[in-house]
Amino acid sequence: MNIKSIEDILGVPQTATTDGLKVGNPEKKITGIAITCMATRRVVLETAQRGLNLLISHKPVFYHLEDDFKDSEADYAFVEKMQEVLKNSILLYRLYDLCFGHPDFCFTESLAACIGFGKPIRSKDGIASYAVVPDSLKSIAEIVKQRLEAPHVRILGKPDTEVGRIATTVVEPTVACLRQCLKFGAKCVIAAEADDLAIGYAADSNLALILCADVEITRPGLRTLTDYLKTKICDIPVEYIENSPLLTQL
Repeated sequence: MNIKSIEDILGVPQTATTDGLKVGNPEKKITGIAITCMATRRVVLETAQRGLNLLISHKPVFYHLEDDFKDSEADYAFVEKMQEVLKNSILLYRLYDLCFGHPDFCFTESLAACIGFGKPIRSKDGIASYAVVPDSLKSIAEIVKQRLEAPHVRILGKPDTEVGRIATTVVEPTVACLRQCLKFGAKCVIAAEADDLAIGYAADSNLALILCADVEITRPGLRTLTDYLKTKICDIPVEYIENSPLLTQL
């Protein structure tokens, strides 16, 4: 089994996207697959320790949205990670675009199912809106915190605000993303951490936010992807590697 075999199973399109093999020989025999949110150096080392040699990362593998590392040869983080990748003969693969519309491991649907939402009213490009039984922003945030296994969440808006139309997004919650959520009729958005510009836009738009770490927003989809590959591949191990928190809350 090689990269082409995995791409055939996943249904990776032939059109150019951010998805694809970033480091390694595509003809190399795959002996085990690791799936993670972000291929940090720690995850690379754990992949090698588990005896796996294909690491599929949802986020960019080398700190650049397009995985362009031609100017990174003198960068310490790049050099250290690349040395571990090459030393352990690991194939690095990015899988991002395919995750938002795939019928078997759609990240948008996986997130909604984990929280407990039903079918979306509208869904497009990693954003979906849902009609839910009206409840307070605080109560909904507590449910999200519990079901996404988040140590904490942050909210924008008054805790007692009643919310009945919610959008979820598995893409970066930029101003453009939040604008689309408003077009979907959302009064609250569940998303990964946003920057100050997006938060300010939401505040001025009277749009409530429930914000979690990116790894918590993508975890349901990554687990679904792992389970999907396990049903399709029986002769080699397929394992999910959790990203440990990079920041410490004081």
